[in-house]
Amino acid sequence: MKSAAFHRVMTDEAAQHGRLADGFAGHGCTRHGAGACVSQDDPTIHTNTIEGDFSVFKRGMKGVYRRGGKKHLHRHVAGFDFRCNECEATDGERAAFALAGAKGKRPT
Repeated sequence: MKSAAFHRVMTDEAAQHGRLADGFAGHGCTRHGAGACVSQDDPTIHTNTIEGDFSVFKRGMKGVYRRGGKKHLHRHVAGFDFRCNECEATDGERAAFALAGAKGKRPT
């Protein structure tokens, strides 16, 4: 996986996203307040991907992990994040990547 320095972060115009770009190669912004999901200046800047990923996460939390509490929320988010980031990999490649991260660690 590439580090964040190689990726652009895309957000809406909310003020809390101002310093978010410091750890990324760039920061693209859309104007959700004006009803835009895609930037007028650069059509490669959009929030459609994250909105789709968040929709899958919400459906999973309401359907599969109905009893998931705050205690394990970070684990559920990490699992969905992994699946979204590795969506073009095959199941075998994803399994190999996940198992490589467990190498040398003891199950608890």
